[in-house]
Parts: sequence; structure tokens; C-alpha cells
Amino acid sequence: MTIDGKKLEHANIRETDCSTAQVLIPAISGKTIVICDVFVSAKQNAVNAEISLLDDSAEFFKWYPEYTSSSMNLTAPIHLTAGNPFKIGCDSSTTDFSVLATYYYL
Repeated sequence: MTIDGKKLEHANIRETDCSTAQVLIPAISGKTIVICDVFVSAKQNAVNAEISLLDDSAEFFKWYPEYTSSSMNLTAPIHLTAGNPFKIGCDSSTTDFSVLATYYYL
């Protein structure tokens, strides 16, 4: 599938402790990651959990997923800083998360 001629890709991590931020989409020098959608699933009940979406080390969104799964369907894609990875972090080492993101490089 393509968007504006760019190949749409996906990345995921499974049942991961993200209390230390994890790279979900690796950086490519000179390229911008454009995030289209994000889906989060928790192995345990995620009520009161906080998920941080990061442009390298800069948090650009804090997400409070409901129950064990939550999705963010973006009406407009998020463009990260060129050359930066997309990372996921959370506030708990006791809840393992799986995260799926669709994206393309620009």
C-alpha cells in the first residue's frame, strides 16, 4: 500500500517492558518518519498507565490507554524530526505492552 507514492510500512514490539523508552521505528539519516496510526495492547489491565510517544528523546504526546487495548487513528499524520527514531515509553515496568504503528519515510 502507498500513501502519496510512499510505501506504507508497519513496526511492532511485543510484550515489552517500556519503562525505558524503546525504539519502535529506527531512524534513517536525512529521512523523516511519518506516523499514520498507533495501536497499543497491554498484557495486563492498563488502566492508569501512561504511554509516551517520543521523537527521539522529546515526548510529543502522552497517552492514557483504556483497559487492555487502545488505538490512535490520526486524521493527519505526525511528522517526526528528520533523522530521529520513533520511541515508545511507559510509566510502569509491571505492565508489558505491545505496540503497532503504521508509517512511512519521507
